[in-house]
Amino acid sequence: MEIIILILFIFVGATAIVIHSNIQGRKRIKAKVLDSFGKVPDNDDLNFESIALYSQLLAENDEKNDLRTDNLTWNDLDMDKIFARINACFSSVGEEYLYDCLRRPKFNEDELLTRECLINFFDKNADSRFATAFALARVGKEDFNGIASLICCTEVKLLSRPVLYKVLALLPLIC
Repeated sequence: MEIIILILFIFVGATAIVIHSNIQGRKRIKAKVLDSFGKVPDNDDLNFESIALYSQLLAENDEKNDLRTDNLTWNDLDMDKIFARINACFSSVGEEYLYDCLRRPKFNEDELLTRECLINFFDKNADSRFATAFALARVGKEDFNGIASLICCTEVKLLSRPVLYKVLALLPLIC
């Protein structure tokens, strides 16, 4: 009986520590998001090799031959510095998408109007802007996270035995 109480006490203590850590992490992220709004981003440690991966994979798989900014023009315009100056992204995915937007400018009026509507929405709705930024900040930033290859090269990430995973997913329901 004493062992059960000890195990229960350890379980409750570990759960309390995890919950406390989660709350503190959320507070830190919330403060970071609120503090950074409207300020020049501090992007001294950007890994452009990782950030450019999504754009490079899209270029390799591009069937429409979208207009892209070539490396010579990119370097002549010093676009890495411009990217660093405007990059206020809280997630790796956001950084990679912003980089691709700069590499692949849009000229289609419908796409540009859609972007403008989104910008206006977030400009006028501070609560939605904060909620979105907070959610993306919780995703976090990690170089070479593999998301780009998961999006662009789905055949690379195929499961070897997909039926097994489906059965294992149903196992708790069966029990």
